[in-house]
Amino acid sequence: MDKIHIDINNRIEVKIENVIYKSTIQDILEDSIAISIPSNKDGYLPLVIDDNISVLLYNKTNNVFQFKSKVLKKTIDKIPLIYISRPTSFKKIQRRDFVRVSYVNVIDFAKIDKIIENVPNDKLYDLKFDIKQGHILDISGGGIKFSNNKNLELNDKIIVYIPLSGKKVMAKCNIVRKDFDALGRVSYGLIFIDISPKDQEEIIQFVFGLMRKMRKSDQR
Repeated sequence: MDKIHIDINNRIEVKIENVIYKSTIQDILEDSIAISIPSNKDGYLPLVIDDNISVLLYNKTNNVFQFKSKVLKKTIDKIPLIYISRPTSFKKIQRRDFVRVSYVNVIDFAKIDKIIENVPNDKLYDLKFDIKQGHILDISGGGIKFSNNKNLELNDKIIVYIPLSGKKVMAKCNIVRKDFDALGRVSYGLIFIDISPKDQEEIIQFVFGLMRKMRKSDQR
């Protein structure tokens, strides 16, 4: 983390699925960061203590970094503040990674334990997993949204096998969001935590291909 400088007034975005809430860094402490309440044109994001969030940080060099954090506490003094945990690691993000499009297909996945979590992806092909099936709902270069009938929890780690054009791409993921619709059906937001650069580039190009098809369809 020391390789990336965080400053007061740095702009951040809290990303929930494909919805962005904007905020700024108000204070930096030894083990936490104080931020203003994230908001967008539709209102404020109602964060609660122990919420796990995905944060995008824009530093002074205009680079974008992603990190995972947790809501630690909320205070109301001169201005309301939310204190989130300081990140232990960053991932540099390309803006094109954020493009998310609808994509519905059957997807294979498997929940993994802490031992497997630390095994490099290229070593996983020789291992056998308890494969389940779900449905992918949307996709981006940084993660997917999917649903299934198995009970998973926030911060569970899973391996997914994403069907692209004629092949499947494997990625290790972290569950950062769990949502229920009006009928009680559950969906999960995943971010990639281990994926080869080649496979991630294939996903990005696949997303752009879907976008081109959608534009052509809209023009008819």
